[in-house]
Amino acid sequence: MIEAYSDAAKKSGARIVHCCGFDSIPSDMGVRFLQEQSRLQFGAPCTQVKMRVKAMRGTASGGTVASIVNIVREATHNPALRKELINPYSLCPPDAIKASERQTNVSGPVFDADFSAWSAPFVMAAVNVRVVLRSNALLANAYGREFRYDEAMLTGPGFGGRVKAIGITAGLGAFVAAAAIAPTRWLMEKTLLPAPGEGPSPEAPVSYTHLR
Repeated sequence: MIEAYSDAAKKSGARIVHCCGFDSIPSDMGVRFLQEQSRLQFGAPCTQVKMRVKAMRGTASGGTVASIVNIVREATHNPALRKELINPYSLCPPDAIKASERQTNVSGPVFDADFSAWSAPFVMAAVNVRVVLRSNALLANAYGREFRYDEAMLTGPGFGGRVKAIGITAGLGAFVAAAAIAPTRWLMEKTLLPAPGEGPSPEAPVSYTHLR
């Protein structure tokens, strides 16, 4: 969509909104607000920001779930897409400046000393991280040339937090594996997953997040 319509949008003054609601406003606007406050208090933007989901309630949007399943399905048969999906700068303009230090990616159970708790992969990080990095690129690296950003879910301290982090990691892995295989994907879509258009009510709380 960016390749097809970005130039036309620039010429007409239009704004194309690919993500809204929980995906990816807390990440994108949260980082922008944090960086504005950092400049006011410290005279410079933060070189690294972590977003951590502390708690989640409610159900997932059927459209979001369908998008995730479709990405897994397409990537299963498309090596070029798989390569693009592991590139955190895939949504950035080709001439975007990339941090010399590699972007971090929480892909398993990790103890996060900044939050004194265990963390696990966050399912929307694959989208949100790229949106935030694209915003930095479009803002002429307003967050800095070496800006790094990552997301994860907090699961708590101690042994219980570690067990929960392991469970979430295993659950996400099992979901991706099932979505990649046609029979199990069909079964999930028919019996377990919400359909596009279904989801939580506008009044239902979704999450609590921390930016640091």
